[in-house]
Amino acid sequence: LPDALDAAGALDFAELEMDGMLRWLQVLDFWPSDMPLAINLDALGLSPDDIEAQRSEEAQRNAEATRARRTVYLDNQPFDIGGDLTAFSAALDLSLEATPKFLTTRNRFAPLQEVPDGPPGRKGSGGGAGGTNRKVRLSDPQREAVGFAGEWLAYKWLERLHGDDFSPDCWVSAYREEAFSGVGDDGLGWDFQVPTRQGLLMYEVKASQGEGGQIELGETQVLAAQKHARGRSDRWRLLVITEVLSENRQVRVLRNSFDPRSRGQYTFVGQGLRLRYTSM
Repeated sequence: LPDALDAAGALDFAELEMDGMLRWLQVLDFWPSDMPLAINLDALGLSPDDIEAQRSEEAQRNAEATRARRTVYLDNQPFDIGGDLTAFSAALDLSLEATPKFLTTRNRFAPLQEVPDGPPGRKGSGGGAGGTNRKVRLSDPQREAVGFAGEWLAYKWLERLHGDDFSPDCWVSAYREEAFSGVGDDGLGWDFQVPTRQGLLMYEVKASQGEGGQIELGETQVLAAQKHARGRSDRWRLLVITEVLSENRQVRVLRNSFDPRSRGQYTFVGQGLRLRYTSM
């Protein structure tokens, strides 16, 4: 509002009194056409109780909007994340009990269709990690919840897969701080590292509320993937969890996109490093 008045020249040469200010607001169409040009409650037909009721209603709307921005739907039920993900991890465990098949998914690279020759298409764009054909804009708390859910479910799957080789210390990203003591590091280029007889296995987790098909790699992840693609190494791999907050959740192990064996299975999308894939 002050910028609009300044742009119109209303503040250039004189300090406005209230009457002058109201007239400028009317001229600039900031004042409702059916409202008397006054701020006196009696002239407007209002009482202090009316003002207080309006303030209360506005405060309630703001509270509801804030709550909506920190609410996700787990198994179609609203869950208020609040400021702590501890209770959310417990709710994810209950959800897992209803979908035990998820934890028994075999540890093998998911087969991907060959990408057709020609320039990459631009159909749709994925939100978050997995992506769908229609991008849904998430609030920061919702995005954090989806990311944490993906890594929490990945933790449970990897724990079952690797047995005694796996421990909380294998979770190395910053999200581990929500569940265990110790400090995580998002600059490594992977979220989990598991010591095995064949060497260190590194898993980068990507989560999506949709069916997947598109992922996005950050700079450190690209560097890690490129480094560990040498010599046909399978030590760095993608762990993609789709429909992460629903009973239809699935986990897929994808080969390093920079591995020569992955040639023809991904499409580079847009200007950043986004990769599209299609499961068989």
